[in-house]
Amino acid sequence: VVDFYANKWGWPIIDSINEAVAGDILIYRGKDGKIAHVEIYAGTISGDRAKVYNCGGKTSIQTKAPISSGYSLSQLARILRAQ
Repeated sequence: VVDFYANKWGWPIIDSINEAVAGDILIYRGKDGKIAHVEIYAGTISGDRAKVYNCGGKTSIQTKAPISSGYSLSQLARILRAQ
């Protein structure tokens, strides 16, 4: 399991979703407060959910268009810009 939150690559940490761009990595906390999920930001927001590319399973990885995240923006723990 890759620990994206630890950011061992030293990628820039983005301060807010308003500064995020398509391709940034969104790291979410679950309801228990622990890091729960990672998604790729598609560049837009719908309500309190980011539009994302989710690669968490066989079905989601085959989805061609971005979807609304299953996590709310309030659960966002960190945003990374891969370089």
